[in-house]
Amino acid sequence: MKDFVRRLFPDAHGLMGTLARLPDKPLSIQDYQTLVELHTLPEHRTRAAVLRHLPNIPEHAIQTIRVLPARYVCLPVLNRLRSVEQATDFVRAVELIKRVNMGVTDGNLRKSLDALRPGTPLRNWITRWLEKATNFWVPVPFVDPSEMILLQSADAMRDAAKRFENCLEGKIVQCALGRVLYVEYLPTPCIIQLESLSDGWVFESVHGVKNTSVDPATTQLVLKKLHACGVQIPARHWQAVRFNRVARLARVLDPFRDQVDLIDNELASLDGRMFDAA
Repeated sequence: MKDFVRRLFPDAHGLMGTLARLPDKPLSIQDYQTLVELHTLPEHRTRAAVLRHLPNIPEHAIQTIRVLPARYVCLPVLNRLRSVEQATDFVRAVELIKRVNMGVTDGNLRKSLDALRPGTPLRNWITRWLEKATNFWVPVPFVDPSEMILLQSADAMRDAAKRFENCLEGKIVQCALGRVLYVEYLPTPCIIQLESLSDGWVFESVHGVKNTSVDPATTQLVLKKLHACGVQIPARHWQAVRFNRVARLARVLDPFRDQVDLIDNELASLDGRMFDAA
């Protein structure tokens, strides 16, 4: 068998050793072709060398090693990936990490991977880098800097979290992913949460220090200023706000989307007990 493989692929150095460490079941034709390429083509020498350092080669490693950029073909990565899909996700994670961390290079990331302690999952490594974000990547709305401060970095989020005594620090990764944006409103100190859309942003919530409620007058002013900046406002806080009280009376409020403290206060002078009795 060895002589046959050597005659068939004379330039595939180390191929027999790799084949000996594969699972007993036959591989797909694509996997065998990939193995030959890895051990034959000069541009894959690094990948083949890493394969030779694996005592046992799982089946998914053959295609996984092909998906990974050469810089990240290393034991700290391969030993933590369980599928080709995870390898693709890892490549995207690296892309995001470099996008939100100005000046971070592949060399920096590879060095930190090599320094990982055994047993540390990749998710911890990814999260740690995203929590260092120096600049969130999604285009932000144009606001008046004398009234609103966009929290566009991990440091800005942590600083605001300390001053407002809230959980903003735990939202850094969501911001780095491009899903949310937090804005500090200066005239009446509060934190605004915006959700990212396919094109622009939409208002989600507003909270004061220690996540306290913001009075309706301030909320309405904030919404008007956001709307003027091009931020979308959900109907329940804009054109349909007049009928929020109907939703309360009929007890059809959405507990996940309707914030009672933001509901129009036109009937606030009435005894709240009449609504509880409905």
